[in-house]
Amino acid sequence: MRKSSLTVVVMVMFFTMMGVAFALEQAAPAKEAPPAAAPASQNLADSLGLKGLVKGLLVGAFVGLAVSFLGFMKDKDAAKKWDFHQAAPTLIWGAIVGALAGLGQKNITDFDGLKDNAALVIIAELIGKAGFRNGAPVIGNVVSALIGRKS
Repeated sequence: MRKSSLTVVVMVMFFTMMGVAFALEQAAPAKEAPPAAAPASQNLADSLGLKGLVKGLLVGAFVGLAVSFLGFMKDKDAAKKWDFHQAAPTLIWGAIVGALAGLGQKNITDFDGLKDNAALVIIAELIGKAGFRNGAPVIGNVVSALIGRKS
């Protein structure tokens, strides 16, 4: 499959999934004002925000995958093939950012949330790569100085 047709297929899938998420969000019944006292039967997962965490984790992983695919598509080399191993770090960063947003009860399923999450994934990945590339040699030197160099 050529790169351009693959791009069209992925973009159609991406926008379809965004549309479904938006439709489900709009179809959900409006929440009423919470009662004065929380009910005793409140689920522990809801009180800890675990539902939002899981939802954010999944949506963030999807956004990370979309960001990594767009990074792949910007390359003009037609011989380059999609490699999941190169996309995995971006997917992981997306899952982390999405999980943190979900834990903080942020809505990341609407367009603005997806857009903000994608920007945060790119920023987090760049900061992580810069920190690893610049920090790893320093940490390696410190550790080798503390434990002594092996010959």
